[in-house]
Amino acid sequence: MKHHPQSNFTLIELLVVIAIIAILAAILLPALNSARERGRTANCISNLKQLGNVSLMYCNDNDDYLIPAKGMESNWTWWSLNRMRYYLGENSQVLICNSGLRPDGQVFAGTTYSYNVYIAGWYASVSAETMVYRKLTKISRPSERPQIVCYSNHAQTSAYPLFDEWVFREPKNAVSLARHNGQTSILYVGGNCNNYTPIPYDSKMTTDVRLYND
Repeated sequence: MKHHPQSNFTLIELLVVIAIIAILAAILLPALNSARERGRTANCISNLKQLGNVSLMYCNDNDDYLIPAKGMESNWTWWSLNRMRYYLGENSQVLICNSGLRPDGQVFAGTTYSYNVYIAGWYASVSAETMVYRKLTKISRPSERPQIVCYSNHAQTSAYPLFDEWVFREPKNAVSLARHNGQTSILYVGGNCNNYTPIPYDSKMTTDVRLYND
């Protein structure tokens, strides 16, 4: 009777196989994560373009006025969120970017995006006499003025998903902004979108966020 040699792995051979698998995983996982993030970035840009269409529809229905950042009934909540949901209907999922979810998977204040506080008088009184509403056609360089940014501060405890120029000035915000392979997605007042690489103390973006003279 012939005896066939056994083909069982030795312990050393098994460890070698495990080590090779671990090395391959270390090489491939970053590439897979990067590819996944590129897909999320494309989806985020699509969301922002739809929100840009909502903004334009609101302007058409309201004598060219942009959706305000807040209303007189609330100082802190993103008042415009409900205005956008009115136009979005069942498509409110576009208010969420998967790269912006909190570590526990929750959505902060109903959205992962932030709205420019200067599109309505965030720093003005909430009275009707001092609220500064903005007309689309009165804003200079609309293609350079950020309206909605894929950004939210997970440390916030109050519901105000809004941003001002400090988001683009403080280095600590770069981590929160760099959601998409080191970049963030931005919708501008003019309806155009792009991916922006955070630069601490970005003087141009700081100026573009402000609407003091419009």
